[in-house]
Amino acid sequence: MNKINKLVGDFIGLWRVCGTFVALKWIFHVLANIEEVLRRGDLQAADRDMGTGPFTIRLKKYGAKFRIAGVQAISGVREMYVRDVYLKNGWLSINDVDTVLDLGANMGNFTNMALAMGSNVRVIAVEPNKSSNSVFKQSVALNAGFENRVQLIEA
Repeated sequence: MNKINKLVGDFIGLWRVCGTFVALKWIFHVLANIEEVLRRGDLQAADRDMGTGPFTIRLKKYGAKFRIAGVQAISGVREMYVRDVYLKNGWLSINDVDTVLDLGANMGNFTNMALAMGSNVRVIAVEPNKSSNSVFKQSVALNAGFENRVQLIEA
């Protein structure tokens, strides 16, 4: 029953964060990949089939809206935004005057969220993986005004 609750929670969370279309498309991919989902015990097949986006993220309780893109982007959406693992309902707060350090920036999901917390937020992102750096730059560029507030250190 716990896995069913998690599935329902992720569906409702995707509906809240990404909207009805994305949530319904994701549950369709869960069902279309049900054999692999059950065999592996995870939802990666459905996430993979959602494509690279871009996806619009709305975090109403934080007043943030932004876009992300990249391979398995929906996996990151479910972890970071649906399950709220970074901000934890206010545990971590990012204020409009803050500079955030994103170590292991990967494709930029946390960076984009941080930058969306205020028009004066700045991010220093560090990522050694060259292919991730390319996706990071593309994802940040989806959001007007984000590129000039982030410094990517490719190391």
